[in-house]
Amino acid sequence: MLIDQVGLKQQDSDAQIESKLGSCDVDEQEDAIDLIAQKISVNKGTTGHEYVLWLNNICLKLADLIVKNQTKNALRQQIVGKIFQEFAPQIELGLINRDEFLSRISHQFNTNDPQQRILSLKILQFCPGLLQNRLDIQHQILYLLTTKTVKDPKEREIANDTISKIAASSEGFAKSIMIKVEEAILSGNYDTATCQNLIQVISNVPGDSNCGLLFFETICKVVASLREENKSLQLPLLRALLKMTIKVPLLFDCVFDFLSSNGNGKLDSLLCEESIYVLSRAYAFSP
Repeated sequence: MLIDQVGLKQQDSDAQIESKLGSCDVDEQEDAIDLIAQKISVNKGTTGHEYVLWLNNICLKLADLIVKNQTKNALRQQIVGKIFQEFAPQIELGLINRDEFLSRISHQFNTNDPQQRILSLKILQFCPGLLQNRLDIQHQILYLLTTKTVKDPKEREIANDTISKIAASSEGFAKSIMIKVEEAILSGNYDTATCQNLIQVISNVPGDSNCGLLFFETICKVVASLREENKSLQLPLLRALLKMTIKVPLLFDCVFDFLSSNGNGKLDSLLCEESIYVLSRAYAFSP
């Protein structure tokens, strides 16, 4: 009898959330978001079938609310902050209908409202694990970072951080973005700030031998073809190279030789000397 009463109470609570979430009254919708946050908090660590189904259903409804044209950005911000930022690990772990959810969220990248794009980016920034196998959406985010039509520095910053987190957990995307960085810098079609952002992104790729070797090859190709107007990229390139070498000791010998030759004569000798000193500190040897 007690179990039945608990079940009925839970059903009433879920029905209340559904009703408030579907209301046209912003105060009611805000109440629903608070109730959702409370339920997720109380059920932290729960993997029961009914709860997982509820979580999936609610995430899809929240995504629908986010992409709805009539939804105010203030309400979108509450959804992102109170649910997806606060409970990102639970959502990444429990969300089953990932493709449906991601199709809704990524739809916002096509809007002309930078605030809507930023809020969608933030959801993926907080939950990068949802994107591990979605190269299509990963490249949509990369486009936001490289396109000249996106002028909001905040949007570029969030896109950069999101891509960095994805690159750190997705080997497939890590490899594809290294090719993109090489193309972007060598083409001369992107400004210095965009190239620096891309270099920062590839410095976060996984520290395994395959990615590490591809990373080193990419840096060598870029350095070999650096134009005079791109000399300011030398420092971020070297910082990224040092970061990867410390993560992947296998690279040490070839990187040391590369720096000793001043990048085959293409890099500033003082910057290379300083880089060798940093490596000497990291690996405890005398240069």
